[in-house]
Amino acid sequence: MLENHCQPSSIKTKSIVTTSKEWIIVVSIIVIGLIRQPSEIHCGDYQGAYLGKLNSYAHQVNGDVYLIDEYTFLIKNFFYDGLSQDAFFWAGSSIRPSNKGFIIPSEDGRTNRLQRYTNRDITIRMPDDRRITSIRWLSIWDIRSSKNLGDIIIPDGFEPPTPKKISELSQLMHGVKSETIILVDSKSIGIQQLHYDGLGPETYFFVGIGPQPSNLGAYKIPDETGSLEPLGSYSGENIVLELPGNLTIFDIDWLAIYDIKEQENYGSVLIPSHLNVPPALSQLIKYESRLPQCEQLHRDIQLNWEIFGPQITIELVARVPANDYIAFGLSGSSNSSQMIGADVAVSYLDGHLGYTFDYNITDKHPCVNLKKAPSIGASKTDYGPDYRGVCPDTKVGGVENYQIHTYTRENGLTKITFRRNLINTGDEGDQIFKTAPGQQSFIVWAVGRLNKFKEPRYHYMYSKGDFKIEFGRKITKNCHQFVVPSHELDVLKNSNDVAYSRQQVAALAALSSSGSSSPNTHRSKSGGLISHFSRSSSTITTTTSNQALKKQQRKQQQQQQQTESDDQPQESVLSPFFNSISWGQPEILNKSATTFYARVGHPGVNKGYTQITNEGSAGLVWYINGLMAPILHVQRGKTYTFRVEGGDTFEQSYRFYHPFYITDDPYGGYLLQNVTQRNQQKVFAGLQFDIAPTSSAPQSSSGGGSTAQSSSNKKQSSATSSNKPHVAQAPQMIGKPAPNSVGRLCAWLPNGINDIRRADTHHSFAQFRAVLDYSCQPGQPGIVQWTPNVSTPDVVYYQSYTQRNMGWKIVVRDDNDEEYAVE
Repeated sequence: MLENHCQPSSIKTKSIVTTSKEWIIVVSIIVIGLIRQPSEIHCGDYQGAYLGKLNSYAHQVNGDVYLIDEYTFLIKNFFYDGLSQDAFFWAGSSIRPSNKGFIIPSEDGRTNRLQRYTNRDITIRMPDDRRITSIRWLSIWDIRSSKNLGDIIIPDGFEPPTPKKISELSQLMHGVKSETIILVDSKSIGIQQLHYDGLGPETYFFVGIGPQPSNLGAYKIPDETGSLEPLGSYSGENIVLELPGNLTIFDIDWLAIYDIKEQENYGSVLIPSHLNVPPALSQLIKYESRLPQCEQLHRDIQLNWEIFGPQITIELVARVPANDYIAFGLSGSSNSSQMIGADVAVSYLDGHLGYTFDYNITDKHPCVNLKKAPSIGASKTDYGPDYRGVCPDTKVGGVENYQIHTYTRENGLTKITFRRNLINTGDEGDQIFKTAPGQQSFIVWAVGRLNKFKEPRYHYMYSKGDFKIEFGRKITKNCHQFVVPSHELDVLKNSNDVAYSRQQVAALAALSSSGSSSPNTHRSKSGGLISHFSRSSSTITTTTSNQALKKQQRKQQQQQQQTESDDQPQESVLSPFFNSISWGQPEILNKSATTFYARVGHPGVNKGYTQITNEGSAGLVWYINGLMAPILHVQRGKTYTFRVEGGDTFEQSYRFYHPFYITDDPYGGYLLQNVTQRNQQKVFAGLQFDIAPTSSAPQSSSGGGSTAQSSSNKKQSSATSSNKPHVAQAPQMIGKPAPNSVGRLCAWLPNGINDIRRADTHHSFAQFRAVLDYSCQPGQPGIVQWTPNVSTPDVVYYQSYTQRNMGWKIVVRDDNDEEYAVE
């Protein structure tokens, strides 16, 4: 048998661990009283099954050889001077290395002669799906001189690392059950068909040591999304859990769904000892703050702080994209973690500079001024600044209370340090940090994208439950090292840095294919989405032409054939829940379609609007004919009708008030733009421009129908406008703008927080939309009619009047465009 450098049995019987919160107590069966930090309880850097050192005969060949799986070698600290004339990685099945063999491609997949290597870690893979079990040796061989520069013999009877299937979760309470659990690698645990009713008060995924789950020897681990907050319900999902920090499956005896408040095990499974599984594809990023206090907010976010005198110094460390913001602050409620009313610091990097701004949250939409310039006959109370939403303190009558200290970007981590006085600032929206021992504060946090104007967009990570911190506690570090998970494709495809396992891919693919599709998701034979969705009583038809559908099918078939014929495993990467980085770009390409239904819906966190447009959203986006932000294809000279149902309710909030308009501006939000920005664009439909100002703000109709009528229709009664949809005419861009494309609200919205937190776990947009609730308020749609002509640009955009980043492209074509023709 091959040596495994990891000795789990010696680890599980020696230590007690005590830290507050996440570490409850790890009690040794043999030795009591020895205390170690969580970072010490691990099995070292597990690399796979260890073969041994390369035998060196010439040219200073040296290195340690491991088996990753049946196809892959890992050579650690590989050295070769590169001076041999025609040397290759060479393998064969003869008793000793000889001319009878074949070339193994180098770490970059090429079969060129080997260059110089200086203590590099590389992975090489067997060609043509050959298995390591079919060979007896690996050599660095000079073909021209038939000389063996170095080799290693593969012993008979070895077992290469493979994912291991173990038992199911025990079915104890709250409907917990599952199918087979797969130990994918040394840090990844796959659970098939997980069920849990979500009713436990403080339930988490826990791992630990000992013969059975208990509150002794337990450690909370993130869920499949990286969240460290109480679990929601599961209804047959396939998930993968990544062990945090340097914790591995060799360090644990069990996995459980455990309620720490009730101290109840709802369902668990034992982890066998002496496992021979592939090493983790994940990478560890080591970081330790100089500040004394640390709390892990999320798998990818740490909060560090120090209180000194009348100031608190806060450091946020997050493994997020370089240009994303990190928001942290005190809750708007003293009894729960609540975004509304919260006082937060929004921090981000912009190139080589860092920024932290004081924000106040009064509504769940980007900052908007509810009152505009004075109109004829309006009183002074009807105009002036009245900002609502996620607004900087400077816009709501406050001042900046945070002072940025340091900022840096290193090893994929954004690190920003800032300070604030602890005394009462006097700002109406500011909250006070509780620093006395024993006092806890509810906090909120979020991570999201910034738009072109450096405005925070809808968050893709955020605090989903109540989160309390005792800022004045004794010095405690409740944090672990950052891990780059195996489901991130850019890591999986980097063969120079990460050992890659076909066995792991196969295990992940098995999890992926075993999940059942949503009952409302239908697929064509080629795997493409069929053009009809069904949701509740409403049927939406995507106007995809036969030619476009056939073209898409041909493309998918070509991609499938390419994947099947490609020997490189990274080209067929699958994982059970981060199976792709996007749901794809929907398009409506149908020459005969002239009516479009414009409604609003959830942006889909990372796989939806953000991936489609490369922009963060405002929290809602346009759904056209039931598709999220599709590209529309229209023809010059033809009249198109948009039935707008984006909301007509003003009532001191723009969250559900979205008039529709068409422009050449890719960002939208005409209401938010200054004179210079408006002068730099053209509006083609949806807005009415009057020479004289008419009102200080958009007005809603009495019947929930279309509003903001043009001057020619102002004498119509509100009753008439609520019964008949209003047709918006082509605008003349002179004077004050007003939307004339307002209709009732029809929206696809999440039913609960679980629908949002698992948005990225859906394999397709159809699956995601099937879990959203679709509803319409009473009233009539607004109608926008538009006829593009020869002066219309080739690309324009449909947008929301009140918010930026809600719409997407309209491609304007000529009649003789062959790609647009219908078969």
